[in-house]
Amino acid sequence: MADKTDPTTFLPEDSPIQLRLAAITDQIDALKAERGKIYRQSIKETDPALKVCSDGTAALLADTLAGFSIEYPITVHGIAFNQSEAMLPWKKTEYEPTQWVSVRPVAKQYDGKTFLGVYLGDAALGASARYSRETGILEIGPTHHNPMIYMPDLGEIVYGCGSWWGSIKSEDDLRKISDADIQNIWYVKALKSLEAS
Repeated sequence: MADKTDPTTFLPEDSPIQLRLAAITDQIDALKAERGKIYRQSIKETDPALKVCSDGTAALLADTLAGFSIEYPITVHGIAFNQSEAMLPWKKTEYEPTQWVSVRPVAKQYDGKTFLGVYLGDAALGASARYSRETGILEIGPTHHNPMIYMPDLGEIVYGCGSWWGSIKSEDDLRKISDADIQNIWYVKALKSLEAS
């Protein structure tokens, strides 16, 4: 019988192919387990020079190698579309659809200008997939919801992740989003301090 811990040890070529394949699968599983131990050991290391990667990455890889990953090929018995909404109802966000907003898209073609916009709701920007090992069903659904804003002057839609924007509740709010506004946002300040160091 092949030694599971030694990847160079194989069953003789005249052994039944099913046994040879099973032995190789056992060796692969043993190597995955050993690799997972190395990642877990890396997490415990206090000296950064002895770590193989960041602790978060090591934890993810250790779990994946411990059997939480999907082994391919897989058999999909069906595809289901979950009932999540592609556009979230306004009650699930702090803004109401058709609310007026001022919006300053970050794309270069807008030259840093601010436009009047209409908040349409939070729309899904992508899709997610989840596979159930028990049922063999692949479930697909909308994800990464983000504010969708229509700019009537341009006849274009921009998303919250691609703009600076805020609601307009009074005449005082109907002003341009200035560079000073953007520079005062906490994460912009943090990025600038990182660049300076």
